[in-house]
Amino acid sequence: MRLAIAVMALLPVAAIAQPYQPSAQEVLSCLVEPSRRVLVASAVPGIARRVAFERGDVVKAGDVLLELNSEAERAGLTLSAERADFARRKLGRNREMTSRQLLSGQEVDDLRTEARLAELEAARARVELERRTTHSPLTGIIMERRVTQGEYVTAEPFAELIALDPLHAEVTLRVEAYGRVRVGMRATLALGAPVNETRQGRVSIIDRAVDSGSGSFRMRVVIDNPGMAMPSGIGCRLNSVAPVAD
Repeated sequence: MRLAIAVMALLPVAAIAQPYQPSAQEVLSCLVEPSRRVLVASAVPGIARRVAFERGDVVKAGDVLLELNSEAERAGLTLSAERADFARRKLGRNREMTSRQLLSGQEVDDLRTEARLAELEAARARVELERRTTHSPLTGIIMERRVTQGEYVTAEPFAELIALDPLHAEVTLRVEAYGRVRVGMRATLALGAPVNETRQGRVSIIDRAVDSGSGSFRMRVVIDNPGMAMPSGIGCRLNSVAPVAD
């Protein structure tokens, strides 16, 4: 599809934005979509020990979605933590000798380095263990579950999530409307079934590329959706766009 780049200065743009009520012919399409869609994958492969979600579940950002078997990693962390604790105790026991300068500089450096390396190894083991658990990156809805308990998890996504607060209304307008809508303006939309209500949102994006084939461009309207009460995937109609009153 060939695209013609639309430059604002080359199209008629009012000096001051005015309210705009598009005709039915000027609005080619209007669809309400999720504001984010994420495919979630595990950071490391392994056997699924616990799958903490089902399709359709509401999850919050940070919720545990998946835990892999981690016996080896837990044992490694315990071992590393014991080594770090031993190195700290060893350094502490020799602190008095260090203060009295009964140890050489090399011996003191060896003790401190041993303790530091043990702490770093314990930190690395802790990170490896944490990577066996996958958390939700957003607050939203589980659209698809692709893993079951006991299944081997690879680098492929095991879940699809969508964010519904806010929603995005993607509107396609004829090129004649270019310059009559601006980012930040208030848009009024009539949402289709099953909502069947009029809602207001804010214009957040106006594409600067015009589709030369259809003579159209797209804009995005952000619609607040508290409690994720409204679904995505519904049709809409753009009634008007107006500047926001100061």
